[in-house]
Amino acid sequence: MQINTKRVFSLLVAVVLAMSLLAGCAGGGQSSSPAQSPEPEAQSSPQSSVEGEEPSQTDAENPNEMPPDLLPTDKIAVRVGALKGPTGMGLVGLMDKNAKGAALSDYTFTLEGAPDVVQGPLINGDLDIAILPTNLAAVLYNKTKGAVQLMAVSGMRVLYVMAAPGVEIASVADLAGKTLFTAGQGSTQEYVLDYLLRQNGLDPAADVKIEYKAEQAETMAQLLAGSCDAALLPQPFVTNAAVKNPEVKRALDVTAEWEKATGGSQLPMSCVVVRKEFAQEHPEAVAAFLQEYDESTQWVGEHVEEAAVLIGEYEIVPEAVAKLAIPDSAIQCQTGPEAEAAVNAYLKVLLDQNPQSVGGALPDEGFFYKAQ
Repeated sequence: MQINTKRVFSLLVAVVLAMSLLAGCAGGGQSSSPAQSPEPEAQSSPQSSVEGEEPSQTDAENPNEMPPDLLPTDKIAVRVGALKGPTGMGLVGLMDKNAKGAALSDYTFTLEGAPDVVQGPLINGDLDIAILPTNLAAVLYNKTKGAVQLMAVSGMRVLYVMAAPGVEIASVADLAGKTLFTAGQGSTQEYVLDYLLRQNGLDPAADVKIEYKAEQAETMAQLLAGSCDAALLPQPFVTNAAVKNPEVKRALDVTAEWEKATGGSQLPMSCVVVRKEFAQEHPEAVAAFLQEYDESTQWVGEHVEEAAVLIGEYEIVPEAVAKLAIPDSAIQCQTGPEAEAAVNAYLKVLLDQNPQSVGGALPDEGFFYKAQ
């Protein structure tokens, strides 16, 4: 019998390829903690991949770096809501990774300009995870009887008082008699502002003319138009305002003023929350999000120029603004006892000032999500 050598050779090649793929899949099933995982550089920049380039062995061993065609196809759908600011900026690495099919879950992202637009879908079950003002997370926990839990702190030093051209503000007391615009009525910005004014001997209702706008962008626009003496703004709107008009100056670092007024307490402005029902049904998806969000925030902080490109492409803020704002935005994903202590101390200050700012009472221990 004559042996067809070409056919035998083809069969041997096919067997070797099949064994290689099986070995690769076996190695890719291992997951690692956020601290041990390399950052998602290959998925986080439009310039990071080259058409036709073979993945390196290191990439193939890491499920976060594997090409989309080698990732699991039965991903869990996760709907994430955030705000157009530092929270959205910190997500762009994961957003880009997801768009390329390389994320661990099948994410849908919604970025809004105001917290109240996000909280409704979260309560109704149309969002699974959201990044919101920390005091609003407490309000929602109390309002829903524990249906929304806090998983991580995502923003600390992001809030500033900006002075209009020609207006001198060197201290909180200098806001007396001034017109100040801000957004976020009923959320962190209002309660932080009221607390700082009272701690500096000012009555928010009588000594300062405060006007609340629907969104941060509107507040910035009014400041640039000369409609107010000062504006309370978060990053990246702080940088955006200064870029548009260099005569608009940072007058007060609100985090520094908070630390002075409270004797050193931190100011956890925003946090990551999850619907308890979703977390119970899909703990693996929650763990994957925290890992990938942590990697995304680290990547944004360490790869400013690449991240700024993505922030511009996702229309959060212009690329040039993002490049300047990222180093000053304290983008992070902080979990564990330190984050819990910062949140509890912050909410206690707000409770003493206005119980409604945290939903009438401090949340109990069930407020903090614990991995199953």
